[in-house]
Amino acid sequence: MYTIYSIGKTDTGKLRTNNEDVYFDDKIWDNSNDVLGIVIDGVGGYAGGEVAAQIAKDSIVTFLKKGYSGEKLDLLKEAVTYANNEIVKEREKQFPDMSCVLTACIVEVEKKIINMVHVGDPRLYQYHKNKLKKLSLDHSHVGYLEDTGQLTEEEAMNHHQRNIVDRTIGYKEQRVDDEDFLFSRTFDLESNTTLLLCSDGLCDMITSGEIASVLQQSVPLDEKVDMLIQAANDKGGKDNITVVLIEYDINVEDTIDEDDGYEEEDDDDDDVEEDESMDHDDTDTDVQKEDEETSYDESEIEETQSYGDPPKIRGYVWLFVFLGILFGFAAGCFFTYTAVRLGCERCLPHKIFPSDSTEHTIQDSNHSFETEVNENQISNQQ
Repeated sequence: MYTIYSIGKTDTGKLRTNNEDVYFDDKIWDNSNDVLGIVIDGVGGYAGGEVAAQIAKDSIVTFLKKGYSGEKLDLLKEAVTYANNEIVKEREKQFPDMSCVLTACIVEVEKKIINMVHVGDPRLYQYHKNKLKKLSLDHSHVGYLEDTGQLTEEEAMNHHQRNIVDRTIGYKEQRVDDEDFLFSRTFDLESNTTLLLCSDGLCDMITSGEIASVLQQSVPLDEKVDMLIQAANDKGGKDNITVVLIEYDINVEDTIDEDDGYEEEDDDDDDVEEDESMDHDDTDTDVQKEDEETSYDESEIEETQSYGDPPKIRGYVWLFVFLGILFGFAAGCFFTYTAVRLGCERCLPHKIFPSDSTEHTIQDSNHSFETEVNENQISNQQ
């Protein structure tokens, strides 16, 4: 279960005599809990700044109420573009120099999304877990130097070109996809968070640390708005001051019940008090369960470690198999060599190894030759 609150307030400040700031904070669709927050700062002074701001507010709200379906960020971008072009039409009639700057957001509580569209130097902050984060980017040279870390916050606040912006609403006709027009982005909606939309009349007077010190206090939302405006006026109140706060809270217990599906069962007799011995037994049971869980975890560890032994045994087996294969290969080579040698001896005896018959043949031929020699010698003697 969640709750979402919004409240806004604007103040003329200490030096100005007219207020060119306007704001909006409310649900705009009957069948949705989504909240629209807008802070608009008129530009042009007495030349119609407050008129441009009012036109922008009315145009955005009217456009969004007519178009509910579709992505909320796209709707908001189209609404701001529509407001820009409506101001352009009016400035041609009466105030040629009027325009405005704004920051607008649609908080989708069901999807937990923040849809932001931003032009100029009004800011959007998110305060979550005691930390303040700026989500918007100032469309000014000094704001760029501050966002990129080239100027500290204090240096930027005291810079002589602090209030010179390079983008406005109503200066010329625009399309929604023009790159040099609006800046849009979506952010996650964190649980138990506060969104702050404000004009430069606040952030030019007090630091982000001073803003966070107000938002962290445990006071109603409307009191936080008053405290922020008062702090800016105490520092001088040089410009109109406008503050919108949107607070989004989640009931932790309800969230646990929904996520885990846990439901408490009521006893038939709610007046029965638990006995101390029962509490003691429950404690022993819990301890016993913890011991069982611990022993179970240890057994799992032992089993996991035992699963690491077989790879070692398999390693030795593979070693023996390899040695067996190597030995078999060597034996095979030896027996093959022996078989080849014996086969050669049997197949080629007349070429390599002379037989006994050959020896007898040679001896007989020698004997006949010797006999012929002896007979010739005897004939010669006669």
